[in-house]
Amino acid sequence: MATPRKKWTFQWKELYDEVITSGLCTGCAGCVIACPHDVIGYEHAPGQYKPFHLEDDLGLDDCGHGQKGCTSCTRACPRFRDWETEADQHLFASRPQA
Repeated sequence: MATPRKKWTFQWKELYDEVITSGLCTGCAGCVIACPHDVIGYEHAPGQYKPFHLEDDLGLDDCGHGQKGCTSCTRACPRFRDWETEADQHLFASRPQA
């Protein structure tokens, strides 16, 4: 019997703390592109490509849409936690050699 999937609840606050400010961000802009609310911008300084939140009223590390359940940015980030482990297993698991 399959184990029930845990609901993905991670949002911008966790992404900001765990990826962007820690140096794990690769600058791929996946979170910027995936954001359905257009509230993530992208810094294009030489040698520094990192996303930032555009809504100043909550601070750089928080998002009102994330507080309401939006998880698009964390789902798009390949460096965030156990990123879609089932998808990773399907895509990157060892395959039998021919």
